[in-house]
Amino acid sequence: MWIEIFLLIVIGILYFLCYVETKVNKNDDVYYLDKPLTRNNVVQETYLKLPFYFDGTHLNEKICRDFWKKRDKKRNYYAYYEKPYVSISLLEPFIRFIPQSFVYEITKHSPLISHTTSLNYYLVKKGQCLMTFIHPKYKENFYENGILNQSKSKIDYIKKQKYFTTISFSKNSMIYVPNKWIVYFENIETKDPCIIECIEYQTICNQLLCWGEKQFNKMI
Repeated sequence: MWIEIFLLIVIGILYFLCYVETKVNKNDDVYYLDKPLTRNNVVQETYLKLPFYFDGTHLNEKICRDFWKKRDKKRNYYAYYEKPYVSISLLEPFIRFIPQSFVYEITKHSPLISHTTSLNYYLVKKGQCLMTFIHPKYKENFYENGILNQSKSKIDYIKKQKYFTTISFSKNSMIYVPNKWIVYFENIETKDPCIIECIEYQTICNQLLCWGEKQFNKMI
């Protein structure tokens, strides 16, 4: 009897975690988080799978380039770096996870970015930017053969549309973006680049789902 109850509880938890990982909220909203900044409140808010933002001044540590590793540079548009992850307890999920940190130094604009990881945050460390949020329901406009198209025509298309939400963010803004959403940044400073740190958390459930998807794709 107790074994059956335990198994039902485990199955229920796994189902919930998988549901959260794969869920796409049909709403196309971006909102300011006005709840007290506790780890429990922040993590629970991510279950809605809608972008939100809050003041992350107390999380914005001094920029240190000593351990940044440059991975990409596109003309004079942006530079892309990997950096060691520095723990931010407020953002971390309650289950086992693998973290990663990246930095975009944006002179003009970023590439189109989409995540498959569980939790994704952006911290504006310096400058000001415009951030455009694109709901997954519009993905067919941007993907070709499963790859996010980075052509100029796609960027021009974004700028012409009124139904994509675009918000101006300044230094210290912390923004949560659900997986599968597409985001795009533009620097609105005239002299200096905008520096944005991206923090990803991949939970063990997300790892298993990604592994299962890869195995399925190999079979077809």
